Amino acid sequence: MLAGRARRRRSARGSRIRRGHTDVGASLVEVMVSIALIDTVLAATTTLFLASMSITAQQRSRQVAVHLANAAIEKVRALDGAEIVDGRDLQSVHSQWDSAPAAVRLQLAAAAPAVDSQVPPGSGLAAVLPTAPQEAIVSGTTYRQNWYIGTCSVPRYDHTVVQQNLSCSVNGGSVPMYRVVVAVTWADVACDGSTCSYLASTLVNGMADALFNPNERARNPSVTAVGDQVGHVTQLVAALQLASTGGVEPVTWSVSGLPAGLTADVHGRITGTLTTQGEYSVLVRAVDAAGREGTAGFTWKVT
Repeated sequence: MLAGRARRRRSARGSRIRRGHTDVGASLVEVMVSIALIDTVLAATTTLFLASMSITAQQRSRQVAVHLANAAIEKVRALDGAEIVDGRDLQSVHSQWDSAPAAVRLQLAAAAPAVDSQVPPGSGLAAVLPTAPQEAIVSGTTYRQNWYIGTCSVPRYDHTVVQQNLSCSVNGGSVPMYRVVVAVTWADVACDGSTCSYLASTLVNGMADALFNPNERARNPSVTAVGDQVGHVTQLVAALQLASTGGVEPVTWSVSGLPAGLTADVHGRITGTLTTQGEYSVLVRAVDAAGREGTAGFTWKVT
């Protein structure tokens, strides 16, 4: 009987030991699985965090580029039309256009390079709108502003055309325009070729001020008052120059009712010699490049 009890106690003890080893093994497996799950979650969270940081950085860089491009466009609009190409020599402009990004060349496809023929080669580097990129460093990133300028023309001073930024080409019409494309570039591995870019463009009247608001119609030319004239037969009129304000250059002049012996050219200059006495009613007409006109009248008495 004693031997039987001893055997039963040993059997129970062995069962407890075997159950203990099984519990220990299960706990280790659970711990390892938990660690693996934690590692997976951490890896996914890290990837998402890094991706979010990258997207945020890209958006911040683009916002800076947009600001720099807008500032470059405003610099263009602050200039008179004739100042747009000041200092941009032929050699520098062609070198700039040859190295322009494809997107820029596409926007300038219908325009011809705009140059200042009065300056020596290499002057473009110091031009009002330089042919070389201008650098700006923001939060450790280097941005480069580039101004590309082409010449084109439109048939008439049509604000719908200007507003849509269309139909301006080399042989487009009689109103000269400048197409200005601003390209801002910066280095970023997220972009093709590790270089990102942002483009902005505008059309600027080639003969007058920049177009701040394409919905505003330019004023008709206004003929400056000449005043009544008095002369005598055989008197020489060397050059009476007519003038106007407003309108779009160039202005073409025509004059009717002049005293005999006088003529007027398209530039508004009256010349000749008075030959016949009388009182003449003279009508002056100025027509700008957009076809708008202004008129004025005066009398010319010849004794």
